[in-house]
Amino acid sequence: MNQKTIKKICYIGAGTMGSYNALIAAIAGYQVTLFDQDEDALLTVRARQQEIAGLLIASGKVSQVAIDNCWARVRTCSDLAVAIGDADLVSESVTESLEIKRTVLRQLEALMCPGTLLTSNTSALLPSDMDVGLRDGETFAALHSYLGAPLMDIVPGPRASERVVAVLEQYVRSLGCVPMVLHKEYPGYILNSLLGPLLTTAMLLVSRSRATVEQVDRAWMRHMGGTMGPFGMMDLFGLNVVLDSWKRPAQTHHRAQFKAEIIRCLQPIVAAGHTGMKSGQGFYCYPAPTYASENFLCSEPVCEEIFTALIGSVVQAGLLIVADGAASAEEVDRAWRIGTTLKTAPLELVTTGTSQVLREEVLSTRSDLSLLSETQQQQARGALAVTAPA
Repeated sequence: MNQKTIKKICYIGAGTMGSYNALIAAIAGYQVTLFDQDEDALLTVRARQQEIAGLLIASGKVSQVAIDNCWARVRTCSDLAVAIGDADLVSESVTESLEIKRTVLRQLEALMCPGTLLTSNTSALLPSDMDVGLRDGETFAALHSYLGAPLMDIVPGPRASERVVAVLEQYVRSLGCVPMVLHKEYPGYILNSLLGPLLTTAMLLVSRSRATVEQVDRAWMRHMGGTMGPFGMMDLFGLNVVLDSWKRPAQTHHRAQFKAEIIRCLQPIVAAGHTGMKSGQGFYCYPAPTYASENFLCSEPVCEEIFTALIGSVVQAGLLIVADGAASAEEVDRAWRIGTTLKTAPLELVTTGTSQVLREEVLSTRSDLSLLSETQQQQARGALAVTAPA
């Protein structure tokens, strides 16, 4: 296989992630084409990208000059063959459905020039499942970005070469992002695999009347130093997006176990049109959520049990990734820090003075809040024994 240098990129799907990926590539100097079969979706691309650009400028990640200069490098197109043309990289961000992605990937492969890289921005599906039906799959990989965070997952398809991974790593760095190459495919990759159990535990604490929304977020923010807690995060992601993710076929033990309960928690809120920050209301009211007020953190004492349950679920998830061999403990913590911008990392915590408390939580078989099966408990214990010997 003759691997091309990446100069021109075609993004498939003009939704939020396709628009975001096209924008950061254009800022980095690449010629970008954004395809969507829906002409109306293409008409809203510039407005969507300008909104994202505003956030990037406000965060200090790019300058207004860089944004002004990038627009000439972005074009939209509703003709798939024309859009792909002689692109060196084709990346899809279509609906998170295995069958839809398989169909789209086959269409893209049939139109690509030899040596063109083919990637998926999937947040959960495995490359080996998506690879089915591709003619050769030698250039196929998952390349998953996070809106607003510089972390990018790279998971090569089962037939992809090391050269493909190397080119994608170089591409990610050219965007000013940090590549995280998994040693093997893993459902949800690293960061999503950590955040999922955190959000699940938060919702279980509230739905079972163990804590309020504010108490959960206050405990997390006080201990971790973040600007928002799990419920603030879900408002940011969009409660409709979170709900949709729970309606998909369960890929993990905890998702299968708690699926109905979580959907019952989220469904009425979303049905009322309260989808989070964008709608002006979710678990909090915007633009002035209570968690952003000056006295939020000190308005009442923090319950240590709440935080231990939250961080314990994240530590467990990290240990399962290590036990599976998808990443080392150091790589898990690195992905967490880059993706969340939090200084404190989950697996690092089990080697600090709080390690005994967290060990008890990780090893606990109690309960209605346990997210692990018996087999996963054993795997976590084994990884913990290696990561943080007693």
